[in-house]
Amino acid sequence: MGLIGKGYTLAEIADKLYRSQKTIQTHRLSLGRKLGVGNRVELARIAIQTGLSPLGEADGDAGDTAGESPERDMSDDLGRAWRLMHAIEAAIPAVGGPAFFQKLVHALAQTLGVRSAGISEPDHAAQSFHTIAMVHDGRHSEEVVYPINGSPCAHILQRGALVIHNDVQRAYPEDKALSAIKSRAFIGVRLNDNNEQPLGVLWLAHDQPLEDTADHEQLLQLCARRVAPQLHRWRLLDKVRESQEELEARVEQRTEELLRANEKLARTVEERTLTQKQLVEDERRFHTLVELMSDGFSILDRQGKITYANAKYCQMLGRSKAELLGQSPSDYMTPQGAKSFEEQFQARFVGGADRYCANFLSATGEEIPTIVSPRAIFNKLGEFDGSYAVISEMTPPQA
Repeated sequence: MGLIGKGYTLAEIADKLYRSQKTIQTHRLSLGRKLGVGNRVELARIAIQTGLSPLGEADGDAGDTAGESPERDMSDDLGRAWRLMHAIEAAIPAVGGPAFFQKLVHALAQTLGVRSAGISEPDHAAQSFHTIAMVHDGRHSEEVVYPINGSPCAHILQRGALVIHNDVQRAYPEDKALSAIKSRAFIGVRLNDNNEQPLGVLWLAHDQPLEDTADHEQLLQLCARRVAPQLHRWRLLDKVRESQEELEARVEQRTEELLRANEKLARTVEERTLTQKQLVEDERRFHTLVELMSDGFSILDRQGKITYANAKYCQMLGRSKAELLGQSPSDYMTPQGAKSFEEQFQARFVGGADRYCANFLSATGEEIPTIVSPRAIFNKLGEFDGSYAVISEMTPPQA
């Protein structure tokens, strides 16, 4: 937080703390979430206000240095302004970002002996101004937000500069911020980017009239040349940081979505595994039940060929499973039994499942009277897909 308040970049903080940039970025985002702020400007402001980045502390490792001296053939007023500017520069270590803005307005107010100084910028909707740095009575103030309409700063954005020696509140009665700081005199200049588009306003305010304002005006113009590039650079960096944070938020959201999808997939796989185990267990129980039942049991395909025969069925006919599979039950019946089977099997195509009597022939030629209880099998499309049947031996009546 202290280094952010001094205007250090992500790379510079990482270098000073012997950590990776990714680690520093993670800590910065965490600080923003905990403090409820959205960008580095607000974090820097908190660092300065809480004393983590004291404005009087010298630190010459970050930010831009002052521009070169102007041509020497200057007027006396401009010369005095430059001397004041050098005094201000001497009071401001080479820092960048919010720390620079705070130190500059503090030095500006102190050097010129005015009660208030600040830097304001309009919001994206051009509906209001907010101060990014402000000093009043030698103390740094919280951010002040005030409407654009009816403020002297609106005039400065349009015209480039404004000087009101006295009664500024009478000229702008709707500006409550002027009333709050009891301002009578007001001087401001516009801050422009490289394309001469307005970025914000650098201003002075005092509770007494200011008749001799030549030094004030010249100094503000000189300071504007120093402040505008810093503000423009900071805003560009801020946009980059916001884009990066937005991208990180999207990546984090996508990662969470993928984690949820993976969890859902894992649950689905687990459920299918359990279902598969249940099916295997059910099939095992089915085979155990069918193999141990006291009646014969067989399954036929749609052509009427045997695809399964239990042990009792094989025992009844005196044949092995290998002999029976792929054959028709009619191959092991008497002619009358085979006729009954063909009639009943044709009826199964339309759902018929009547019990009927049929005599089977054992491997030794012995007739085996049985009662056949069939059931048709249909697939999901309602098409005939085969049948199964229970074959019970008819016990001959006792003498």
